[in-house]
Amino acid sequence: MTLKNELLFIGGDFSGIQNYIFEITNISSGGAAKRLRARSFFVSMFSEVVIHNILHSLELPFVCNLYSVAGKFVLVAPNIKEIKEQLNLTKEEIENYIHDKYFSQFSFLMDSLEVEKYKTSIKIANPSINKKDINLIYSNFFSFSEGLFHRLETQKLQKSKSVLLSKSKSWKNGAFKADAYYERYRSNDGVSDCKICGKGPGERTDKNENNEDVRVCCNCDRDKEIIGKKLPKTKYIGFGKTKEACDISFFEDTDQSCYYIDLIKEDDKFDINDYYIMYRLNSKEDIIEPKILNKYYANYTPVDDYNNTKDFSAIAKLSLWNKNDDGDNVNIRFGTELLGVLKMDIDNLGLCFNKGFETTTKYEDNIPLLFRKTTSRFLTLSRMLELFLSGFLHNTISNSDIKKRIIKEFIETGLSTDNDKLCNYINNTTINFNNIYTVYSGGDDLVLIGPWETMIIFSLYFHLMFRQYTCNNDCISISAGLAFVKPKEPSSSMIKQADELLTKSKKAGKDRITFFGSTIQWKEMPKILKSFLILNELFENNNIKMSFLYDLLQYNEMAKEYVDEGKKSGIKYIPLLSYNIIRNLGKKPKCILNEEFKPDYSNNHFICNAELNTIEEMLIDFLSLSVKESLLYIANTFVSWVIYRNRKESNALI
Repeated sequence: MTLKNELLFIGGDFSGIQNYIFEITNISSGGAAKRLRARSFFVSMFSEVVIHNILHSLELPFVCNLYSVAGKFVLVAPNIKEIKEQLNLTKEEIENYIHDKYFSQFSFLMDSLEVEKYKTSIKIANPSINKKDINLIYSNFFSFSEGLFHRLETQKLQKSKSVLLSKSKSWKNGAFKADAYYERYRSNDGVSDCKICGKGPGERTDKNENNEDVRVCCNCDRDKEIIGKKLPKTKYIGFGKTKEACDISFFEDTDQSCYYIDLIKEDDKFDINDYYIMYRLNSKEDIIEPKILNKYYANYTPVDDYNNTKDFSAIAKLSLWNKNDDGDNVNIRFGTELLGVLKMDIDNLGLCFNKGFETTTKYEDNIPLLFRKTTSRFLTLSRMLELFLSGFLHNTISNSDIKKRIIKEFIETGLSTDNDKLCNYINNTTINFNNIYTVYSGGDDLVLIGPWETMIIFSLYFHLMFRQYTCNNDCISISAGLAFVKPKEPSSSMIKQADELLTKSKKAGKDRITFFGSTIQWKEMPKILKSFLILNELFENNNIKMSFLYDLLQYNEMAKEYVDEGKKSGIKYIPLLSYNIIRNLGKKPKCILNEEFKPDYSNNHFICNAELNTIEEMLIDFLSLSVKESLLYIANTFVSWVIYRNRKESNALI
């Protein structure tokens, strides 16, 4: 049977938003942490307002917003001529506003797709299902949305087309000039470029880290002074139209309605009639007021005793810890003042959406594919993933008593097999998820910044929780890149380094994390954690010296040269490592002592059958198994971890 195309799917995407968020120079003015988070929040709110604007212009309710996350959205509307005409006008208005206000530092893409005619010979046994409504449970929703976003990808080659071309397809020469920007330069005689973004006139004054005056643009001033200061305390976000006094405005000085949002604290008084809708952030309480909706949003930022956002230098200092020197009865600070920048991405998510519902369970064997791949199932999966990346993440980071939970999960899942060492380490470190700074989290990825050692433990914990949340489904995995950077590093460089490491994890086969120069499968992390705990305890008890740890790094490089580059000289690590173990630990490995160590150079394979105790188990593994599968091949991860953690403060910065 043939069904009429009654529905119109509308897809939208903000292109270039990551560049807009991260490309701030971080030169001459403080507040980089506030600005970075503020820009991410601003783009998210801009996307929300654009959706509201579209629905208002089409006179459609908010329930027509099927999907909106990470700058992308899918709306559903009646497939009528008036809707399409208004949609084109609204798109043009939005593009013109972005061009005039931000000179296309990011762009807005939108397209629509009619529901295809569908023929089916499936017999519907359920009499309660109306055949005329079969397109409402249409089984190919993913193909529709995928087709929409494919169209949007092709539109990226023609960004701002309606702004730059007239209806007669001729160029609008004036559109290539940033007239509004130039006028602001002219009206402020002698004004220089913004010292933060470098992409606008420095019309306002800010203070740099030396308390000197610097000039910044209106957008960067808004990021720091309004969003950056208010966001950590925000309990409600109110969306309204046409108000003079507000925190952030959109579409001001245009022919269409001016939208605005207010960031409202818990104890702020507000008139609900000023807003057409409000979000209450990260609350589990029920709401009676229909205008207020609960919204999980990962907006946590570390704050100081005065409730001000901690800057990146302050966050990096939280990696340091004190140790009492009994001899001189003074505290010595150890650690390395570095930030850990974590970027995570869900693997093969598109494939999961496209094929994941085709495999049946015993309860669905008799259900036709048409009713297994429904729109509601796709949207439920999408919203559940968003709930984890927003709600669970925020609750985890804001939890002030997380150490017991970390120990419990690490032990119960088998990530750690030595309870005493794990408890001693976690309870006596500065690890605290409250010190993690949320850049953004939503859709299928996240970016977080925190003290470098805290970020290692957080990545392990987050992966464990994600595996539990997805019922240990091997088809859904996470890849990650964890970069360690100095706190003065420009924000764009920080994120770029983490992104490059994430790309390495993806290229190596996914379901991996890359840090300290090695790409590791998550299933290998238990032995890395175990090796770290052993070496760290040996070092703290003065059983090994820092020189021994640096020697291990050298042997790791030699082993990689031998295996990866075919350099025969690299095989010298075997006698050197054996001698070093005897010299530093005062014991000879059992396999060498009993001549059970049998090298086979042609296969890069070394065999050791000795029964080992805990410390020897780690050290002898350096000389056992295939070189590429041995602990030595990935020793730079846990050895660097021990070194960075136990440096004296005077040697802390690399």
